[in-house]
Amino acid sequence: MALVIDPRVDRGEAWMLRRLHQITKVDLWGRINAGVTDQATRRDRIADFILEHRLGGVIAGKNQQGVVESFEDVFARIYGQPLGTTETRFAPREAQR
Repeated sequence: MALVIDPRVDRGEAWMLRRLHQITKVDLWGRINAGVTDQATRRDRIADFILEHRLGGVIAGKNQQGVVESFEDVFARIYGQPLGTTETRFAPREAQR
């Protein structure tokens, strides 16, 4: 089943969602979007998904220059910040509860 993504989503973000879907077979659009449209929320949910499934080091594909990239590399290129680690991503949320 093809993953349907809102056409207003950034091209790089849409590509990463499709690749994650191909690897995990999870309906990511419903899980990542879940009623929100802002990129910051999607970014955080995508980071959480990648970290929860330990996909950061998994090869995502090649960039436009033909260089192999992991999901961690792609995330950093698309969002301009590192993916982070489970400890740094989840600690602030746990502290807020």
